[in-house]
Amino acid sequence: SLLRTVKGDLAESWRFMGREKPNFLRVTLLLALFNLVLSAAIIVGIPIMVVQLLHGSDTQLGLTQGALGLGGLMGGLLASGLGARLRLHHSPLLLLLASGGVVLMGVALLPLVSPIVGYGLITVLSFLVMGVSTLFTVTILAAMQGQTPPDLLGKVMATVLATANCAQPLGQAVYGLLFEGLADHTWAVMLGAGLLAACLALRARPVFWALEKETDRGAGDATVR
Repeated sequence: SLLRTVKGDLAESWRFMGREKPNFLRVTLLLALFNLVLSAAIIVGIPIMVVQLLHGSDTQLGLTQGALGLGGLMGGLLASGLGARLRLHHSPLLLLLASGGVVLMGVALLPLVSPIVGYGLITVLSFLVMGVSTLFTVTILAAMQGQTPPDLLGKVMATVLATANCAQPLGQAVYGLLFEGLADHTWAVMLGAGLLAACLALRARPVFWALEKETDRGAGDATVR
């Protein structure tokens, strides 16, 4: 009975997105790709960068991981404060900022950067990248929720998040192999991840603009009614 319910809810969600909201499918794919390319690189890369390459202590690793969590918290608070001023057409810029942060993490690992400076830079960037990523996530999910009927809201949001998050374990496995195979060039892995994510952000601009137009049109129709 539980499996039938889950199967029916997923089918209903995909049917709604496929027939009425194709932009939802495109956004879900983009979220999955960014989890695959960017989120997985940070999750796998931070312990390797801090402990193995920069020879940081467990305390330093804990501080860097704490900066990630604090960045997410501050990003949520900032999203709440900005409210309607945070628009969907800002999403590519937010993703570019997050991608640039990962690129700079790679730069922090170059031999010309001292370990203490590299560690400080990675910790600060972890805070900033997570904060910007949270702003992006809140903006996208709020727009999608505003266009989803109340009776489908929970099903559609669960489907979008589950699909996007399923890509992260695959990305972690790939980065695990990359970091092991390119142990002497970890900076290049982070640099490549950031640049690839930046390319995705630029290619995603039409999707965010289309979703914003749908959101504005829906808000206008509601005002008329």
